[in-house]
Amino acid sequence: MSAQPHAPAPHTPDKTFTGVRTALFHPDDIAEFDAEYAELTSTPVVPMAALDEFLARWWRTAIVANRDRDDWHSVLETVERLRNGERPTGRNLADVARERGYEVAE
Repeated sequence: MSAQPHAPAPHTPDKTFTGVRTALFHPDDIAEFDAEYAELTSTPVVPMAALDEFLARWWRTAIVANRDRDDWHSVLETVERLRNGERPTGRNLADVARERGYEVAE
């Protein structure tokens, strides 16, 4: 048995505001991060729980986005189409359920 080379693991950004912001690469993500951060920090008293939730959510986003950048671009394109009212492409959920043996009401 021989050892097989492994692809390098994706970089995990530091769980800091700067680390997460630096790890974001898509312009829409960067703009959304900046706008939300500005809104959160625009008041004299900033709720720590809100900052923690913001950082945790964007940290997870940065990790997922950097695992496969092409896939992340595809996800964001799908989100944009849905926001514009386009129907998703692909198989109908009812058809998939029927194939798996579920009864689906018409």
